[in-house]
Amino acid sequence: MIFMEDIGFDIDERILRVLNGVASSREKASLDEWFQSSVEHEDYYRERVRDFQRIKMLVNITRAEDMKQQVCKTLNKAVRKQTKAKIRMSRRGWYKIAGMAAILIVGFMVRFHDKNTSHDHLLKQPIIYPGKSVATITLANGEELEVGNRGLNVREENGMFLKLDSTVITYSGKQADSGKVVYNTLTVPAGGEYRLVLSDGTKVWMNAESVVRFPVVFPTGERRVACDGEVFFDVARDSLRPFRVETAGNVVKVLGTRFDIRHYEDEPYSAVLLSGSIRLSRGNHEILLKPGEQAQLMEERWVVGKAGASATSWIDGYFLFDNRSLEYIMRELARWYDIEVFFVDSDKQNEYYSFEIERSSSLKQVMNILEKTRTLDVELKGRTVIIR
Repeated sequence: MIFMEDIGFDIDERILRVLNGVASSREKASLDEWFQSSVEHEDYYRERVRDFQRIKMLVNITRAEDMKQQVCKTLNKAVRKQTKAKIRMSRRGWYKIAGMAAILIVGFMVRFHDKNTSHDHLLKQPIIYPGKSVATITLANGEELEVGNRGLNVREENGMFLKLDSTVITYSGKQADSGKVVYNTLTVPAGGEYRLVLSDGTKVWMNAESVVRFPVVFPTGERRVACDGEVFFDVARDSLRPFRVETAGNVVKVLGTRFDIRHYEDEPYSAVLLSGSIRLSRGNHEILLKPGEQAQLMEERWVVGKAGASATSWIDGYFLFDNRSLEYIMRELARWYDIEVFFVDSDKQNEYYSFEIERSSSLKQVMNILEKTRTLDVELKGRTVIIR
């Protein structure tokens, strides 16, 4: 049996220095000679290497305040193993290796932090997931139902059946003949989206921070709804009942068509037409949009131009930013991920970027794209994104 006191140097310290990359050539040579002198030495060395790897792993995955406790557990486990080993180590020797392990951890953490500051920063960030199907429906009697986080549920509203699914609400049936128009309101919060099928078959897609107020059943003569935020309509054709959408004093008149309405605070009202035709009116000023056109309300006048693919990419499940200002991009991301954004350097708001990413991506994936521009320093604190 070989004791630590029988060799000419502290073997544990020597092993740690070699594994930590700070040993001299002479120290490496002496350790190699000791290693090859017996099978017991080889087994002992391999056990120390395994301990070293455990400690390195703890450095990578354990928070600093838990490090001391976790390392002690690892070392104590190694001590218990060593009582059964062929090579006995003195208690003083294990205290020494514990001290060296502490030195190793501090040194490794410093180098790890210096070389991977941004990576370590990302590890500490909370995981912020993308938006999901979530909304609140307010019935005519004032009752509010949370939808999106439940399975199939069927409710009756004035003779109509509301099929509440995890991603869509569908109205069907025949309203009770009361002569009264009954309204429901669907509200989608930040970090959400939802779909709606109205009683006439019109399909509605709602983006984050959007509201639609609509009749449970449309009366004879016309179909009228009101909305705010961003809403896409695929209107069921009905030549006898024109479809009207009211938003902030603007009215869209259609028969059967597919179009997007967008109205958020601090942004101009806009409408994009994909198919069919729509007539936009504000006061006495009216315009007719053709497929592929976009209209924006600028200083009480309609400005018409070609609509880009980015205008309606959200209903297909992705963000498409084509030469957009960072201010606009971050507003979109803030709604979808339900976050706050703070610009340390306000000039950054006026920088323009182009990229495409799926809306199902995590916020971290989006931040990685922004950081790859090498012109932005992006930091996440809680649910606030700080841009320098």
